[in-house]
Amino acid sequence: DVIVSNPPYLTDAEWESAQAEVKAWEPKGALTAPDEGFADIAQIIRAALDFLTPGGELWLEMGIAHGERIRELAERLAYVEVSIYKDHYQRERFARLKMG
Repeated sequence: DVIVSNPPYLTDAEWESAQAEVKAWEPKGALTAPDEGFADIAQIIRAALDFLTPGGELWLEMGIAHGERIRELAERLAYVEVSIYKDHYQRERFARLKMG
């Protein structure tokens, strides 16, 4: 099984500095999350445990500063593998977490 998510992950400061067209078309609540943009990501990582089968994967888009927090949370929750991938600007942007 695979779960794919593009959750809100921007901080309020990142929202404030976003391009005008982003603000015009996307509601703030669709892009920002509490806890420096990490709250929804953490909730999804925890909740996915109830749905993924052994060997299943969770794929997330994430904020560029969330990689280490994702790794730490995934290790505490007993995911067996965490991979972080960079976007075309070479910023950490995607995470893959694998169940045991």
